[in-house]
Amino acid sequence: MAQAIQLVKQDRADFTMNDNLAVLDYLKKFPDSDLEIKLTAPASELRGSGLVLIKGDDEVVAKLDEAMAELAAEGTLTKLSEQFFGADISQQK
Repeated sequence: MAQAIQLVKQDRADFTMNDNLAVLDYLKKFPDSDLEIKLTAPASELRGSGLVLIKGDDEVVAKLDEAMAELAAEGTLTKLSEQFFGADISQQK
């Protein structure tokens, strides 16, 4: 994303389109970037991020689900979200 933003700043591109996590990560790393966000997707069109897993490995999926539920319940996902992205991305809006 940083490279795409540089291209826009250099007038070599008109715009860059990125997902929310990439934007939050960029703003966390470059808080004084003067990044101007012109358009965001409506809440009804937002989708979460995910993982790719081997099809049919239900045991791994169950372990991941259990671990994610535990991390969410104890507040760890919120803490990590805020630490790395400057916002709580652990909750769907």
